[in-house]
Amino acid sequence: MRCFLLTVTVLVLVATPAIALKCYECTGNDDTCSKSTLEKDQDKYLKECSGDRCYRQWLHKDGATSVANTCSSQLGCGLAEALCKSLEDGNDVDCASACCSTDACNAGSTASISVLLLTVCSFIGLALLK
Repeated sequence: MRCFLLTVTVLVLVATPAIALKCYECTGNDDTCSKSTLEKDQDKYLKECSGDRCYRQWLHKDGATSVANTCSSQLGCGLAEALCKSLEDGNDVDCASACCSTDACNAGSTASISVLLLTVCSFIGLALLK
């Protein structure tokens, strides 16, 4: 009987159900994938993630902004962040990416505001240098 109880206890502790991470999935621009849009329509945008990270990328080039929110892995996040940095090197591109590991963490207003602020500060700095 003791062996049976011990076996059941171990199985209950080991066989806990996996809880999937939920990430926003959206591709578009600042308006179509804004934090308020994503949070307002979670049934449409909040999806179960097969990876262990949520990811958001913001890219601004030639006056156009694109935004992508998706599910990723730790490796995928590292590769995407490296790609973002390489796009900025020597190009007229502003790029920011962020990964996180909690439910609905990639809505992204913080990253967008930070990049926007960085862009504005860069233009002001360039204007002051002239």
